[in-house]
Amino acid sequence: MNNSKRFQTKSKSSQIFKLGCLIIATATLAGCAASLKDNDPRYTHSIKNDKALDHWQKKFSSNKNDSANVIGYAKALMKSRQEGRALTILEEAHLKNPQDQKLTSEFGRIAVNAGQNGLAKQLLTQASKNKKADWKILTAQGVLAARSGKNPTAIKLFKQAAKLNSSQASIQNNLGLAYAMTGKYKLAEKHLKQALWDARYTRQVRQNLAMVYAMQGKVREAETIALEPLPKKYAKANTRAKTPVKAPDNIKFNTKVERNKK
Repeated sequence: MNNSKRFQTKSKSSQIFKLGCLIIATATLAGCAASLKDNDPRYTHSIKNDKALDHWQKKFSSNKNDSANVIGYAKALMKSRQEGRALTILEEAHLKNPQDQKLTSEFGRIAVNAGQNGLAKQLLTQASKNKKADWKILTAQGVLAARSGKNPTAIKLFKQAAKLNSSQASIQNNLGLAYAMTGKYKLAEKHLKQALWDARYTRQVRQNLAMVYAMQGKVREAETIALEPLPKKYAKANTRAKTPVKAPDNIKFNTKVERNKK
């Protein structure tokens, strides 16, 4: 095989890998990895996360009954991809102090991020009893509704959360995706554009907005704003098609969007 053919083969493989990755995660709030390193804890385990984990581990060890220490340590564990450990210490603390609504709320939202939907629903319901509306709890409940395919309910919850914190990029992003899933593309565009104000999260939000454009057959607009190649079913969409391209079945909702990768 000559050098030209080798280059073409390598280039084609790279395109296939990126395309496959994007089909899986175009509409996710976790983003799409451009390389294996982005998902490998050996590379993503930053010095900052190490310091935070060490800090909270010491505080937690000094006083395990302090809910602030429990929550701080659990969050640090989540950032270090130790979901099981985070859930374990939260469960232990919750059993000791089930009336602590802040602890219950944090436990519920971390359970959402860990994919423990049943546990999360139970905890969030408990955390919201006899308590003033909380945008974080509402957002997490909206995520659970969206994951169950109850998009109208999710929209209602996200809208309630937005009234309490309209500048939160994660709420606007989730609201945009929920509207897209119900075919309300104009509203989806509106809220995703509102989420673009926060420069820390523009990569994921722009990719989601590109997906919404492509779902409507607006391929040129999608290609202009997308930061990654569009999946084939969008790239080949007819801009004059009467039936828009449907959203992926595996859209994932989360309680937050992640910062842009440096």
